[in-house]
Amino acid sequence: MSRKFYPIITGLSLLFSTPIFSQTFSLLKDINPGTAGSIFFNFTRVGNTVFFRPDDGSHGDELWRTNGTSAGTVMVKDINPNSTGSDLQEFINVNGVLYFRANDGDHGSELWKSDGTAGGTVMVKDIQPGTNDGVVSSFFALDNTLYFQANDGENGFELWKSDGTAEGTVMVKDIYPGDMHGGSPQSSNPTNFTAVNNEVYFAASAGIDTHEIWKTDGTPAGTTLVKDIYSGIPGYALTNFIDFKNTLYFSVISGDANELWKSDGTAAGTVQVATMQAGNFSNHAAVMNNILYFLEADGLWKSDGTNAGTELLKAKGGSFVFSPELLTVINGSVYFTGNDDEHGLELWISDGTAEGTVLIKDIYEGSASSDINAFAKVGDKLMFTANNGINGNELWISDGTAAGTKMVQDIEPGSEGSMQSAFYELKNAIVEGTGKIFVGATTAASGYEVWTANALAGAPLPVELLEFKGSLSGNDGLLQWKTENENNTSNYVMERSIDALNYSSIATVLARNSAGVNQYTYPDPNIVSLGAPVVYYRLKLVDLDGTFKYSNIVAIPIENNKATIRLYPNPVTNNVINLTITTSQDEKFYWRFTDNIGRMIKAGAYSVSPGINYISEQIGFVSTGVYYMQLYNGNDLQQVIKVMKE
Repeated sequence: MSRKFYPIITGLSLLFSTPIFSQTFSLLKDINPGTAGSIFFNFTRVGNTVFFRPDDGSHGDELWRTNGTSAGTVMVKDINPNSTGSDLQEFINVNGVLYFRANDGDHGSELWKSDGTAGGTVMVKDIQPGTNDGVVSSFFALDNTLYFQANDGENGFELWKSDGTAEGTVMVKDIYPGDMHGGSPQSSNPTNFTAVNNEVYFAASAGIDTHEIWKTDGTPAGTTLVKDIYSGIPGYALTNFIDFKNTLYFSVISGDANELWKSDGTAAGTVQVATMQAGNFSNHAAVMNNILYFLEADGLWKSDGTNAGTELLKAKGGSFVFSPELLTVINGSVYFTGNDDEHGLELWISDGTAEGTVLIKDIYEGSASSDINAFAKVGDKLMFTANNGINGNELWISDGTAAGTKMVQDIEPGSEGSMQSAFYELKNAIVEGTGKIFVGATTAASGYEVWTANALAGAPLPVELLEFKGSLSGNDGLLQWKTENENNTSNYVMERSIDALNYSSIATVLARNSAGVNQYTYPDPNIVSLGAPVVYYRLKLVDLDGTFKYSNIVAIPIENNKATIRLYPNPVTNNVINLTITTSQDEKFYWRFTDNIGRMIKAGAYSVSPGINYISEQIGFVSTGVYYMQLYNGNDLQQVIKVMKE
């Protein structure tokens, strides 16, 4: 029996493997056989699963998941068991659980959640009872809480929150109480949820012709008006909320001008920073090197948070183009769609200086625009859709240079193109997960279906984890880590497991983002009460743009001299059994693999080291049935594990 030992591999180390230019995209699965296609996907990654919402031609749009293989691309649940589908919307990952809006045909459009199984895909609460729609929307997650707006039929569209249970799904506050003429309830329509210093800020209306800044701690008393910017003046809106320097920054949009504002959470500290040219509603604000960047109607702006430090970095030229304007920060550069007289709307890049703000490539040569859309970060590069005037709308990638900006693949040969063309921004059209890149592509042969390719090697986050260790201190777990080069780091999420496979978040520690070496300590109280012989921890390092990576795994034995052994999966379905042996010392384990009546089939020994040891054994040579794995060491530890082979 062969033996393989694997190092601990977690998180993004599984996601980036092969450079994209040596890979090709291929059809993952013809979900709706024939030329009709599956229509729309809304790819959303939760852990090692990518969820999406195709129409297979029989069930309507329903919830599907994929692990990157055709066999692992399956419908999770037929929520509305007829051909109309369940009208899925608003996908969001809340601490490893997918939340979304769905209509099961009996309760209207309501809040649902899924763990990726049919049994674990359930309606959280019928917010507006009966067949009426609760119409939940504007989803935002902070730690383990989902914030959103919903209509219960009595209070209009107001602020709600959910912990994933029916009892914990409640209206936080009726911000705009009372009825309109005709008896319909008034609605505050809370939107633009953003977390700053662990408080949730949002925009809402509390009266006619008002749009105000609010904040909440999740309680009615803690949901308060910050400031009514322009009370009683119609025709303005608050949008583009972003956390910058632990302060809320946002846009005030009106017919005359777009204004940049900031707020420290008080009325006196909510002030205007600068005024820009009116015309751009969604400016895609992003932070790079402690500077705020955003697009306005007149071009690319940057700000240090002061009026004097807010300036137009690159003026827009050319005529107005009815096309989405996009901006994102990747690997220390600002990528954005810029427009000039000579090239039209094309892909630009900036390092924050006027000289370093340049056109990357004129994809559609001449003054015509290349219809750029669907910005997505893959590895340390930008992936997007574009039209070069020859191949139609196809998938492109850029490393920030002209030579490194190229079409990935002509999926649908000819001038028709395989990528969707739209004058609005296409969100969640490209996603990276499970070691793959997923896109929706249209071909004459299959219609609109899921295509996939291997992910590419990505750049690590700027923060460097120097040390991560844990020990038992009394009954508590004591976790300590050191970092260096914290730059635009958001937070550290502590995740815990008792089986070394399934992890859950137990705490979020904000990053200091200070120079030099930073040291952190987190005490996990009374882990002895978990009843596990070993408690496992890993640290999730999260950047401000949402990029993250995982640390090594730390194992804290509760009984220091006792090794623990785990075998999975069981029953065995793929001819491979996996073992984890966790021990505090160097030692040797002897093993025997026997049949159901005790006859030895194979035997051997494992030499293991302190920590977690991963071992893989092939058992494809045995037939379906019951077997036993017996393990023992020099200290007379014995463990017999019943193995079911399917």
